[in-house]
Amino acid sequence: MAGGRLDGYSKQEAKLMQQLTAGMDSNQVISILGSPDSRSYHDDSTFLFEYFISNKMWSTLPFVKFDSAGKVTSACYHIKE
Repeated sequence: MAGGRLDGYSKQEAKLMQQLTAGMDSNQVISILGSPDSRSYHDDSTFLFEYFISNKMWSTLPFVKFDSAGKVTSACYHIKE
């Protein structure tokens, strides 16, 4: 499910992101990726988990989007420039 640039993307990070599937709930995501560094809530009841602290294991900026029912709609990452 994860998308983004792969250069410099750690295999461990890729393996974790590839475990995410559409329809998972937030507890399932947290069990795979850990607690998010940031949670953003939107007016349409959708929300976003962001993982961006580089002193953790992430060298990328992964995020997971959820629909108004709390289910994953997409997961992606970005390489820090």
